[in-house]
Amino acid sequence: MSPSLTVQNVQGVVGAPEASIRNVGQTVLENGGNAADAMAAMLFSGAVVLPSRMGMGAGGICQVLDPSVGRVKTLHFLSLPVARKSQVGMPGLARGVYALQNAYGVLRWNAVLSDAISKATNGVVVSDQLAQDILSTSQIDSSWRKLKKGDKLVQKKLAQTLRSISNSGSGILYKKEMAERLNAQGMEIDSEWLKSFRAVWMDSIDVVSSKGRTYFVNPTFLSSEGYSIWKKLSNFENFEKRADGRRALEEMEKTLGQNARNFKGVGLYAGDEKGLNIVCSVSMGRPFGNGKIMEEGFSLADAVNGERDASYFMNVLQTNPDVTDVYWAGAGVGEQGLVDGIKILEETLGVDRDIKAELVEKISDVSEQRRNDLQNFVLWKCLKGYPNQPSSCEIGNNMQFVLRKND
Repeated sequence: MSPSLTVQNVQGVVGAPEASIRNVGQTVLENGGNAADAMAAMLFSGAVVLPSRMGMGAGGICQVLDPSVGRVKTLHFLSLPVARKSQVGMPGLARGVYALQNAYGVLRWNAVLSDAISKATNGVVVSDQLAQDILSTSQIDSSWRKLKKGDKLVQKKLAQTLRSISNSGSGILYKKEMAERLNAQGMEIDSEWLKSFRAVWMDSIDVVSSKGRTYFVNPTFLSSEGYSIWKKLSNFENFEKRADGRRALEEMEKTLGQNARNFKGVGLYAGDEKGLNIVCSVSMGRPFGNGKIMEEGFSLADAVNGERDASYFMNVLQTNPDVTDVYWAGAGVGEQGLVDGIKILEETLGVDRDIKAELVEKISDVSEQRRNDLQNFVLWKCLKGYPNQPSSCEIGNNMQFVLRKND
């Protein structure tokens, strides 16, 4: 029987599509790290365990709830084009992780890389998801195409790159010398663009309703459609506005385009006992992005171009009015991530209903592919708020509580 959840025994919560990635976050929290350290470690380890969807070439977005200031911020490290008109994206992950951990983490930088280095050096077991992604990627080299579920994957070149990042910082991936090395491998990267690439902090935007504050990522780089639609849907007492919101959501769903079918990614979550909560959506675009595993041990993502591509990212965080506790959160990347995220949000808010994996069955007219994409989402609901009322929390798919040892 599971122990009751209290502020005394719950040390945190972590979420990721693979158990081995979640376990890294759990270990970091148990060893004195906070949510930012746990998220950083999970992102780096995920680049080894699931390089098809969250490799070192990936980009993404995070929202960070900092209860000490009652504020939610957006961190953007999307894979913008590496050169004018290029379909290849910047390797945003390292910049994004550094910005996050530098702003909020409490551990040393090399501590959040140690597990990823170990996994790349010693090998990981090929998961079902990775095996499926390998099969779907015709351009990847033959040594990868031979891998099957259960095989051991050792990535010595990636381990070497991770050690360099651990020793010298994330900036080593963005120097002119790196651009020259990548260009020698046929990448056609603008060295000045690579050198100037930074992760960007912005305030998230919120919709205030009787249910609390619902935060969406800042629309400076991303689509604001989800925000505007939710403003209408969150008028729970106004039938006309809600109907208008549903029509707008249906229209968005119809017009996202065929490219959405190839867009894959994952959601991750980390929260600690002090209330620092972080939700991230990460993607390579198509599995393995451009499909070329470089000498550095990773591939580059597809570039994110325009608001439509950004609508494939679902990243929503709902808090109490004081912005200190999480009521609801979800993150992921999929065929129509933001559409499905808003549907799930409307389904679950204010209803005494669990949000486990069967929730995907409750979304009408979902294709098999979208259903599979939703398995890589993280979903998290607390009727009375986390971290102050953990007993009110429902863990969704890919999530786990971190309990104090000996509890």
